[in-house]
Amino acid sequence: MQQKIYNLLRDFVAVESISCTRTEREASVFIRDYFAKFPYFQGHPEHFGIYDIPDDPYDRTIPYAFLKGNSANTVVIMGHFDVVGIEDYGEAKPLAFDLDNLEAKLKTMDLPPEARADMDSGEWLWARGAEDMKAGLVVDMVLMEDYAKMAEEGTLPGCIFFMGVPDEESYSAGMRAGVKLLSDFKKKYGLKLNVMLDPEPCAVLEDGTQILSVGSVGKTMPVVMVQALIIAPLQEGALHPSYVIGVLTITMVWCLHFWITSGRRWWYAGILFTLSYIFFFGWQTYWGFLTLDGKKWGTRG
Repeated sequence: MQQKIYNLLRDFVAVESISCTRTEREASVFIRDYFAKFPYFQGHPEHFGIYDIPDDPYDRTIPYAFLKGNSANTVVIMGHFDVVGIEDYGEAKPLAFDLDNLEAKLKTMDLPPEARADMDSGEWLWARGAEDMKAGLVVDMVLMEDYAKMAEEGTLPGCIFFMGVPDEESYSAGMRAGVKLLSDFKKKYGLKLNVMLDPEPCAVLEDGTQILSVGSVGKTMPVVMVQALIIAPLQEGALHPSYVIGVLTITMVWCLHFWITSGRRWWYAGILFTLSYIFFFGWQTYWGFLTLDGKKWGTRG
């Protein structure tokens, strides 16, 4: 199985799928074509395919595969297949997506000590997207083959829904559209979504302990704040209507909250709360960028 995973990963890495480009579509087709070889999906073509992201500027799509088991209990396995650019590879750029030959080229180059130590350890695969996170997706894709056989034989205890998403490295257009896709399958087959597994690379401490991340706040908060406090003012002006409407809406909600909870006396506290909230997260965002290289990020220890 190890060699099978490596071979599939090598072919998958060769599909460039750089974020915010039309090459992401090619990764969707690669995944769809892989599942098309399964006898289960040949007998159940309605259970797999490609879902078009509505109004996407790059016409990106979401490949999916559904295995129907003997109960409504469902495990969702998903991950992203887009990768960041390859400009930082320098003279090795032509081999950035070549899992078999990139390492030999990198060994001849001047690398930072940490990268050189990783290369000398022999514990890493070298290619853009190999670890983040096509390897995780490939493992799931190979495991799906065995589970598909169980589904075909009628021995799969529950259901499995696989979904690959584009645009993780940017604004998560794939995941946001994927919610609709998953919801449609949930309603159609009466699924009970028990758990979602995302084989994203994890941080490892010096003692070998792996860190499990729960939730999406780490990505969502910086994106929202940067978009609202930096990008929108630069592109549209500080008083962009959408931003102003959003602030006014939040203010009205909090004024209503204080109006109800304080016996209608402190409704204007909602205005003060909103202003202090914007100020707090606003300066924290800018301070976070200024202190990014330090041991502490912004106000967080």
